[in-house]
Amino acid sequence: MTHPLLLAHLRRKQIAHTYLLSGPEEATKRTLALEFAKALNCEQEKGFNEACRCQSCGKIERRTHPDVHWFGEDPESRSLKIEEIRTLLHEASLKPFEGRWKVFVLAGAERLTLEAASALLKTLEEPPEHSVFFLLVENKRHLLETIQSRAFEIRTPPVPEKDPRENSGVELLHEKGWDAFFELLRNAPRPKLGEALEALMFYLRDRGVSEGKRDLRRLESYLKAIDSVYETQEALQANTNQKLALTHLEIHLN
Repeated sequence: MTHPLLLAHLRRKQIAHTYLLSGPEEATKRTLALEFAKALNCEQEKGFNEACRCQSCGKIERRTHPDVHWFGEDPESRSLKIEEIRTLLHEASLKPFEGRWKVFVLAGAERLTLEAASALLKTLEEPPEHSVFFLLVENKRHLLETIQSRAFEIRTPPVPEKDPRENSGVELLHEKGWDAFFELLRNAPRPKLGEALEALMFYLRDRGVSEGKRDLRRLESYLKAIDSVYETQEALQANTNQKLALTHLEIHLN
């Protein structure tokens, strides 16, 4: 599993100290954090989500690497208390033992108690060198705004029951181009429009990952396009005029 934003950060070697993985699919978020941790510490310096049999990647897969730590793993626990965060912060204060980076994955971060969130915030404000924090949440609004402001959000889409690009109109991009695709969107009812925009993001993500392997500038252009689609979805959810929102999107994508 690959995400174009995380891929871009690795290629630019501009690693954020804190990532906020938001979305409904817990397995998707955990897999992204795992693959990123492997890429950061791979002994063969393989890229994001590239197959590797080095000792470091194997340990991270088996959850035995001394520099990759998982917290909040108990799904039955209703809250993440200060004791668990103190353990995390103690580990974060230590230098990497055998890898290049220390990685901390906090599952269900929305369950942080106020005391635990405040303690974590102090470290996120001045994070230790060579450390990366992954906060996994369903919705970022469940976190303190001060934590949100110090994290780079990666929004993960739900896993569809079928390929969202099927019968969504995206095939018009290949056959007739953007004009025909947007003509379809302008005449689509809201439910169909939502499906088409979701399919468009999958299309842009796949193209970005594919072309970004050869040209980082192409990846960056696709990332901007994906952001524009996200903004259009949010505008439509806020009941913005459909034609106005699509015109704004068309200007950014054409």
